[in-house]
Amino acid sequence: MTKAREPTPTVAFVDDYCAHYRAVFPNVRQVEQFTRLELGMVAETKRQSLPRLAQATKADAQAVHHFLAKADWSVEARRAVRLELTRQALRERPFLRCSDETGDRKKGKLANGVVSVNAYGVRDRVTCPLAFRLFKPRRRLKPGDVYKSKPPLAGELLQELAAQGFRFSLVLADRLYGASDDFISARHRLGVPEVVAIRSHHTVGTFPGARVRQTRWRPCARVFTAGTTERRFIGACVFGQRTPTRSYVVTTDPVHLPPETTWHLMTTRPGKIARSVGNTCGLRTWIA
Repeated sequence: MTKAREPTPTVAFVDDYCAHYRAVFPNVRQVEQFTRLELGMVAETKRQSLPRLAQATKADAQAVHHFLAKADWSVEARRAVRLELTRQALRERPFLRCSDETGDRKKGKLANGVVSVNAYGVRDRVTCPLAFRLFKPRRRLKPGDVYKSKPPLAGELLQELAAQGFRFSLVLADRLYGASDDFISARHRLGVPEVVAIRSHHTVGTFPGARVRQTRWRPCARVFTAGTTERRFIGACVFGQRTPTRSYVVTTDPVHLPPETTWHLMTTRPGKIARSVGNTCGLRTWIA
């Protein structure tokens, strides 16, 4: 029997990484197309469209398109290898888990198109994609599709990653997920603390006659990824008696509370974190 040839080499570290996936692809040509795509992802190109990636890596654009659209390899098998490599790299160390969504704009609005609900990890100031679910608006469902809103999909991802051995030290999410019963239930089942954004009119159940108050504003530093800092102010919102679930407002202007620079946050993270809760929630923006 003729021995299969080895893939044409490209860049050593890309070839070494792609070698982990060889069993996923039925033939060497698919291994080469996959390697070219991975090489294109780290190439110096302003756009990462398929034609531009093929051009940057001197690949056949038509062959790469066929590899993605029609070739007989399993997306699930490839994802399983990637997640296993990520889990091994973490060496069972816990990390921050972020929930967000992204998609193609349709008629100027993201909400009109198909969106992916994404789970990302943050560890030592490094972010990595973990898993995703597709969200389809009701009007775009096909026969046999079951409608699910974004928060339940994010909750499924949380449960799925935990079942695969990933350990979360904290869950971060924007206000779409922060007030969702489905997503909250998924977090609580795992016993993972969170820092989530909530809407300014978010309601909290209290006993009749309970006192609702906000602590005085305290200055704090907002630290950005580049190491720069900006002055912020933080105040705690207390609904009746203090509970493990705490609410804060972080803003640049405690008088006018400009919407674009004011965060309403909720957290179950234990300890004295009043000065750091804004920076912790800010880690979610690193995935953009």
